[in-house]
Amino acid sequence: MQIVEVNKEYYPLCFPQSIEGETLEYFKRGEGYKKTKKYRVLEDVIPDRWTPLKWLEIVQIHDKYGINCSVLHSECKVAGIVAESNVLARYNLFMKAKHLIKPVDADFFEILPIDGLLAAFGLYSLDPVILGKKLSKTDPEYDDLNCTYKGKTCSLAKYILIKYGARCNLIIDAMLK
Repeated sequence: MQIVEVNKEYYPLCFPQSIEGETLEYFKRGEGYKKTKKYRVLEDVIPDRWTPLKWLEIVQIHDKYGINCSVLHSECKVAGIVAESNVLARYNLFMKAKHLIKPVDADFFEILPIDGLLAAFGLYSLDPVILGKKLSKTDPEYDDLNCTYKGKTCSLAKYILIKYGARCNLIIDAMLK
């Protein structure tokens, strides 16, 4: 999908944006439809709206092109009404640990839950309780309620260290700060 730049903001060239002749009609959140002849179609492209992407890829699109381009893909993962707050929350977490995150971390980044209640108020945080529950569901040997792994006492941080390694532990620490 092509990207259009208007006044240092980026928009995906798909509905509701369209070019007729030399005029771009685009939708600016909070302001409605606008028309301009001052725009630039970039050579860069992003994946089509319906291409299934991981959260890490979506926040990388957000990092480069902003909310107008990233929210399209977020809407394919969560309900449209919370798509924007979800991408902003995950982007905020991404920025806290950007220096540690590598492309191989896409699956790990995918399981990281945000605190939806705080996100609704513009406060973006990782939800360690939900993370423990998720990890407990995927690994029957880990019990988040009793903090045990293979029958031995094991904190969430220690479990992540054992299963995912020290770098993922550092990623979580950075996101929680």
